[in-house]
Amino acid sequence: KKMTLRLFTLLCDLFENVREVKSDYFNALQSSFYVCCSNFSAGRFKAREIAKLLGANFNYLVSTTIQDPNELDILRQVDKIRTPEVDRRISEMLDRIDRLRLVHEQSRRRHEEQEARSDDPQVA
Repeated sequence: KKMTLRLFTLLCDLFENVREVKSDYFNALQSSFYVCCSNFSAGRFKAREIAKLLGANFNYLVSTTIQDPNELDILRQVDKIRTPEVDRRISEMLDRIDRLRLVHEQSRRRHEEQEARSDDPQVA
């Protein structure tokens, strides 16, 4: 979760609006989702040297011998701009996505159960 918080902190720092979008159709049962961002701050991107930060992290990822993704320590510099408020907002966003995924999962399960009963000739 630490890497997710770092990545979204970076997005929240560079964009005025960061919103999650969970599809009702595609990968509804997965934890994946879309992120929509608007009002990019080019000045902040330049001032914070984000291109350099991303380049260094990319080089680290392609050259590391670490096999376990949980052991990777990327975007560590972003911790300097993380705040409890931003962490809370990001955690709430991730919780909303998880709740939507669970709703889709329960809906799918209920639908499959109904289909199984309707295929049964014993069901009236």
